[in-house]
Amino acid sequence: TLNNGAPGTASSGGLKPPVYQSRQQIGNYLFAADGVNRKLLAINSNTMDVLHSLSLPDPYGLGLTADLRKLFVSNEGDNSVSIVDSNPTSPFFMTEVKRTKVGGGPRAVTCSPDGEDVFVLNYADNTVSIIEQVTGTVRKTLSQNGLNRPYDMACGMREVAAQVAFQSGT
Repeated sequence: TLNNGAPGTASSGGLKPPVYQSRQQIGNYLFAADGVNRKLLAINSNTMDVLHSLSLPDPYGLGLTADLRKLFVSNEGDNSVSIVDSNPTSPFFMTEVKRTKVGGGPRAVTCSPDGEDVFVLNYADNTVSIIEQVTGTVRKTLSQNGLNRPYDMACGMREVAAQVAFQSGT
């Protein structure tokens, strides 16, 4: 193996070192996008052993749904998002169940906590693709002036009740 032997004498065996660009953790699983070897990895977060791998076109960003059942993976060079079964009790765990075309150079992916949408930042064409979580289809693409090479984002819960922030006379 790579870690046995005297320091400085290990052979890589021709393997390329992985570049872990994004990580999302679920229980004892850590999902990592390995862009160099073009794989999505499921790693034991305690031992850091790779438990499963899935070849994808160009994995970059990861977005995990709130119910932990789907992982949305942006494929930057393929202008697509892969939808992967991330439920470890499913017989289809670490299987790509659908691939959806999005804008140019997709990078960051975030899933809304309410289970409605997935937002994908498309770096190359300065857009945001909105994908329906249930169907995995793009329902809208946002193109706004001033969005220049977006590369990361976050999503939180919407307000469900009006809150008074300021009152007259205070």
